Amino acid sequence: MTQKKETSSVVFFEWEAPIRYFEKKPAGYFKALVALGVLLSLLFYFLSETLLIVLVWMVVFVAYVKATVPPPSTLFKLTKFGIQFFETNVPYTSISGFTVVKKKEGELLRIFTSLPAVAEFFIVLPADQPQKAGIVEFLKEKAPYIEKIPRTDIEKIASFLERVTGFG
Repeated sequence: MTQKKETSSVVFFEWEAPIRYFEKKPAGYFKALVALGVLLSLLFYFLSETLLIVLVWMVVFVAYVKATVPPPSTLFKLTKFGIQFFETNVPYTSISGFTVVKKKEGELLRIFTSLPAVAEFFIVLPADQPQKAGIVEFLKEKAPYIEKIPRTDIEKIASFLERVTGFG
């Protein structure tokens, strides 16, 4: 009879957080969303594009659900092999850089990878300030920290729309 050796990796940091950033939207957000859906639907109705009308309302529905349903939580781990979450491991060698993004109700890690499937992803940091600082310092040892990331054109358009509409 042979014994199995359990290969457990060393866990440096572990925290439970939502799988995506979530904040409550104001009531005007939903009114603007429906108004935009109606306007686009009218435009596509006059252009006789039935499939685009269906697509508009599918997008409105998904935006509504993402704005109202809080995301589930998962366990994030920083191990000696990489970042683990959802039974997935992102090795430190594939992380080309990271930064901390401050939001209204928390902070996120924005991680850039050299993996072909995922160019970047976000991880919600814990609310505990010492643990948050420890995670960032630990990652600075493993991957380059990027102070200021140049904004993409999409981000510039999104910030312009936030200023115009007042929705963040």
